[in-house]
Amino acid sequence: MRHILALVAVLILAGACLAAESAKGRSIQGLSEDLKSPDVAVRRVAASALAEAGEDAKAVLPAIIDALKDSDVKVRRDVLLAITRIGPGAAPAVPALVRALEDSDLGVRCDAATALEFVGPAAKEAVPSLAKGLKQGPLQVHKTFLDALIGIGPAAKEALSAVLPLVQSESDYVRLRAVQAVLTMGEGGPAVVSALTAAAKDKDPLVRVWAAAALEGVQPGSGAGLGDVEHMLNDRDEKVRINAAQALGELGPRAKASIPALIAALNAFGRDGNACEIARALGKIGPEGIQALIEYLKNGSRSERHWAAFALGEIGPVAKASIPALTEAAKDPLLATIANDALQKIQARF
Repeated sequence: MRHILALVAVLILAGACLAAESAKGRSIQGLSEDLKSPDVAVRRVAASALAEAGEDAKAVLPAIIDALKDSDVKVRRDVLLAITRIGPGAAPAVPALVRALEDSDLGVRCDAATALEFVGPAAKEAVPSLAKGLKQGPLQVHKTFLDALIGIGPAAKEALSAVLPLVQSESDYVRLRAVQAVLTMGEGGPAVVSALTAAAKDKDPLVRVWAAAALEGVQPGSGAGLGDVEHMLNDRDEKVRINAAQALGELGPRAKASIPALIAALNAFGRDGNACEIARALGKIGPEGIQALIEYLKNGSRSERHWAAFALGEIGPVAKASIPALTEAAKDPLLATIANDALQKIQARF
């Protein structure tokens, strides 16, 4: 019996190798035709190759969508990966992805949610199905379905009632993503404020960071959580500091009162990974954040001017108003390198 099983395994492997060899050099169109082959090995290789093709696979999106009905789980999962890598351009696949959220295979259901996440706001019609899945699914479904809702953005707000209970999940990751989803949705109300207030005392510092930011997000102008997030910009843990900067960036213009705290943190912790996140946060806050950096570039200490130039460069073309100040700063021998680097980044897409 063992000999027969070994022979079968060898034959399957040989078939897969032949299929892989035949797929080499195949065009995108040729691979799409292979998805209809009666040979599962050929279909698997074609699906895998299309997943590797990235956005180029968009040219055969109808065939990829049709392959979501394939009887083989591996084929279905690989074409879902292909859709994920196509990204927003795969919007026509959304109805099929919604159906895939109810696939018999857990991996397929989760991969479908990931694909919806990368399609983004155009996947709005998937929100009711994602909300339904959150109420029924196991932990892995909670994780990927929440990711999908965050990727869809504010349009996912009708799933709020399904998300709120997960703010109390036993999983640190699920609690974190649930709080981030609430912030993304931007919907307030007593139940939301109550859940976020409790989450702001969570044992996980990352959950606390995002819950504090979400409190400000659902109560704009209240300052409800800004002070707590600003405090965490100075946490001993770099990961907490990075998340605090990201959370303020997610608030955008609503976090403009935190500009001084962000710039202070930039100077205090500029040498770690926090610098880029602070720069991005200041850029997302908008013109006020950029103008504050310009003022520091003109009038700050040498250290402050250095990090202001760095941050403006990381913000990129949006910071074009800083070009005159950076040009002037480049005349200082000690700032020339960082200022010229920032100018190149800002002017790169003009």
